Amino acid sequence: LDKPNALKLKHESGGPTYLSKLKPNSTHAPTPPPRLAKHRVQLIVTASVISLLLLLVILSLITNLATLPPEIDSKMPLFLALPSSETPVFSALFSPETPQTPNLHLPHQHSSYFFGNCSVGLDPSLHHVSMLEVLLIFAVFTLSLAAETPFDVRQHLSTVTSYGAVKDIADDSFVPSLVPNGCTPIHLNLVARHGTRSPTKKRIIELDKLTMSLQERIRHAKEHGLSLQEVPDWLFEWKSPWKGKVKGGELIVKGEDELYDLGIRTRERFPDILKDDYHPDVYSIRATQVPRASASAVAFGMGLFSGRGSIGPGKHRAFAVISESRASDIMLRFFDTCQTYKHYRENQEPAVEKLKEPVFEEIKDSVSARYGLNFTRQDISSLWFLCKQEASLLDITDQACNLFNPFEINLLEWTDDLENFVLKGYGNSVNYRMGVPLLEDVLQSMELAVRAHQEGHPRGSFEKARLRFAHAETIVPFSCLLGLFLDGAEFEMIQREERLGLPPKPPQKRRWKGSTVAPFAGNNVLVLYSCPANSSSNYYVRVLHNEHPMPLPGCDNSDFCSFEVFKERIVKPHLKHDYNALCNVKEVQHETDPKPGWSLAVEHELQECNEKTSRKQNSGRMVAAGCLCIRVESKESLVAAV
Repeated sequence: LDKPNALKLKHESGGPTYLSKLKPNSTHAPTPPPRLAKHRVQLIVTASVISLLLLLVILSLITNLATLPPEIDSKMPLFLALPSSETPVFSALFSPETPQTPNLHLPHQHSSYFFGNCSVGLDPSLHHVSMLEVLLIFAVFTLSLAAETPFDVRQHLSTVTSYGAVKDIADDSFVPSLVPNGCTPIHLNLVARHGTRSPTKKRIIELDKLTMSLQERIRHAKEHGLSLQEVPDWLFEWKSPWKGKVKGGELIVKGEDELYDLGIRTRERFPDILKDDYHPDVYSIRATQVPRASASAVAFGMGLFSGRGSIGPGKHRAFAVISESRASDIMLRFFDTCQTYKHYRENQEPAVEKLKEPVFEEIKDSVSARYGLNFTRQDISSLWFLCKQEASLLDITDQACNLFNPFEINLLEWTDDLENFVLKGYGNSVNYRMGVPLLEDVLQSMELAVRAHQEGHPRGSFEKARLRFAHAETIVPFSCLLGLFLDGAEFEMIQREERLGLPPKPPQKRRWKGSTVAPFAGNNVLVLYSCPANSSSNYYVRVLHNEHPMPLPGCDNSDFCSFEVFKERIVKPHLKHDYNALCNVKEVQHETDPKPGWSLAVEHELQECNEKTSRKQNSGRMVAAGCLCIRVESKESLVAAV
């Protein structure tokens, strides 16, 4: 215990430090991360299986050696046949009948050696290897099977996934670069989602309806004399854990801990940036006006500044969290104020539901047959939502989640990821173009930090960190602006604002997964480094997604990108869009749509017109008035449109 209220546990795997909050006067240490226990179980299983395999082989060898035919020379080595590159004939077949006496007739042209219930074909034309080599092959194969990570539904809940379930998951194919000697972090930007929250009021009502629906399904089965043997016991008397709640959506204790721990880990990782005395101009903290976001900011700040004040046993200190009205917050709630996006989402939601329908229909039939209950598609949708809430909020995985097999879970997760991709991510450029004000704010903070560093401002006189707390609808578009989870060709497509293909359906693999793109407490940290010894550039940017360095396609898939390249290739292409021009265009269309002569075909021309006439003056924005681009066929339609 090297700090108050914190316990530091180093992962056996060499991963990032795990820090967990200890409650005051608690006599129990927090549970170690699930990953540690999982690794121990895998090692035990692996060792047990291999030991058993070796024991069986040794016993079988002793038995077979004792019964070898006399014509076989005692000095002949015991061998098995494996295929050569020219003769791929190796076959290991499970024989339904095992001979009473194992036989090994090597002189014959082709015979079989029985090993337990396994018959291995022998052929003189095949290359021969020793039994030790065969055992080695079996051992490696067994080890690879045992080393596979067991299916954990808590890692497959799309954007309802809790941070602790996925924060240690990183792309194994990418090796982060080492920060060059002499490079030091001088500023950081954080864009984080709120922590784990309770279901919203609308969802609580849905779960209450599910209770009645399940009772109706069971009653229907009883009335028709159907068997209920396969129905899990919990389903008969299930009641929603949130029954009776009239409010919802608030940050729960688990979410508080996620952000508190993240604050502590951030301070431990960047001590040079975060060691100054607190001042709101040095450490700026912003959150949306939604309580779960501002509460997340408070929890993070408590961890970040713990031990640096005089409040309570944890020596906390007060700090400011700034919020802007929902109606005007284009920085963190741009999705609420962008009329273009609202129009797009309203039009696309029915189409997304159509894409999801076949999956829910298929799973409905499968689950209904499995348990003998006449489920509806809405039942399956609500049970999937219940599964996500139970697993993420309550760590219950043996009830609603257990109704589905792993493949069905993967399909249901894909439907959520598909929706997030189309309505929040790369599915349409408007999803992320509306986040340009946030990207501009990040760039501005970096440029101010560079200027302060170059001019040698004294510590405590300039901003060191800009910390923001918002929602999945914020962090997903921001990740898209940075080009995360793309390859080089796809990055070029979004730079041209072309629509990407939909995420591939399981069992195909995909990069776009809500559980890693935007879990509860998901975050992007952009760290600005000063590298005075570097001849090509003095400042570099590194992006950490959920605390892991990320390759940037706009920077040749490097995770340590020159600030100049970052500005030119990643940020600058998006800055051609003005938020007002992009997001107010649909208000004009809505007002003129009912009139003759107006066509949705002119939408693109109108958008380009407004963007070309957009001007920036100082720190504000001004859109030139009086420009309306309309393609018309006659004077009458022009007059009508005007």
